[in-house]
Amino acid sequence: MRCDLNAESSDKPYPYTLLKYRDSTDRDLWRYRVFRVTAEDTTHTFDYATTAGLLIQPPYPLAALPECGETTPGLHNGNYGVSGPYWQDRNKSFWARAASDDGGTSQIVMRFWYPVQEGWAFPNPLDYKRYPVGERTPWLNKLTSPYTEPENIRLTVHWPKKIPYLKKGESLVLAKYGLPEILGQCSVERIYESLNHSTLPSTALGHQNITLIDPLREQWVSLDELPTGPDAIATENLRGKQYFLELPPHLRGRLSYDPINRRLALVGEFYDRLGFDGDLLLLNVLTQRDKAYLYALTPNQKFRKAVDDLCNLASEPILLGPKDSNSTGKAVVGVSGDMGGYVTLAMQNHLSCKPLPVSLEIIRVVEDLFQGEIVPKYNRPRSGSGEHSERRAANGRRYRRSRSGRCHGTHEAQLGPRAQGPTGLQ
Repeated sequence: MRCDLNAESSDKPYPYTLLKYRDSTDRDLWRYRVFRVTAEDTTHTFDYATTAGLLIQPPYPLAALPECGETTPGLHNGNYGVSGPYWQDRNKSFWARAASDDGGTSQIVMRFWYPVQEGWAFPNPLDYKRYPVGERTPWLNKLTSPYTEPENIRLTVHWPKKIPYLKKGESLVLAKYGLPEILGQCSVERIYESLNHSTLPSTALGHQNITLIDPLREQWVSLDELPTGPDAIATENLRGKQYFLELPPHLRGRLSYDPINRRLALVGEFYDRLGFDGDLLLLNVLTQRDKAYLYALTPNQKFRKAVDDLCNLASEPILLGPKDSNSTGKAVVGVSGDMGGYVTLAMQNHLSCKPLPVSLEIIRVVEDLFQGEIVPKYNRPRSGSGEHSERRAANGRRYRRSRSGRCHGTHEAQLGPRAQGPTGLQ
């Protein structure tokens, strides 16, 4: 723990220690042995190997002591990273978040501190006042002038031997082919990607290896009432909301009007395991074709104005960042395999996820365009109704939908098994 043993002052290290012991081979007489304490030699160095996605453990015996994080980020009075692709979670623990984008290694340099424990001794009497019990103490800070900073610990980071891949245009919601589940996580945060890790995170669509979205969240605009009289729209009331019967199947369960809150609303949908080992996913996004379907319901100008507002609001997917990484709906979409395509996702790092443990997942986006299949979508008069759920159960298929009615997907229908063909209807 110390490198200033027997020093008259803390800046003059004499690293020797005298060990008193009983010699069992000579009548248990007391003997003495002198040891020289060295930090490194030609065989033993502060160089370690680790794998991207793993927790960075300080050298023993620091790893056996309580965590010693900084009281304030950047203050450098606790464990901190000097350089390289390290990452600190909400618990102030450090992780190796990446190796090299070319598939090789990277290097992380760390500095560690430790809390003083009861009964510990210091060579310099002044250090007893400087480092009372519990005080943060730099580890091996007497090796290098000006003797105030801990010794550098170097870690060579490798990528995992097996990394699951996500194809360009492929959406990830549930676990598959070694890829992690996204929807069921408390929070998902992108902390590394090859394409733009120097400026992470990028908010421009198409300038990332992946896009993290909420495909389920309800989007709505105000509408005082639905048209009546000659402009009336055929609807069906289910659980207090009115669904439009003349819309095509892919919209009928996603668009509704709430007469109590006076809202025209759109949600996403997610169908899990439709009998072909794939998913059907419908985003909370409206296309120009969808707008035309809504316009065709009525010539009423107030309704069409609300449709315009909703289409403008829901013209692009909802992108997620660190602050809303705990959104109810979550999905990852492969965008590009450029620059290596490596992506690191942090799970459960949002403050609201305590006490769940933080973990990292490594995936890789490849340039192969994902191929799905065109999936016949069951004609249903509403989304998530009892009749619809019962009909799907009767067909022996599993229907899965969030409580809020929000789910995941691309604009229309998509995502059959990985071996099938393009992302689906756009």
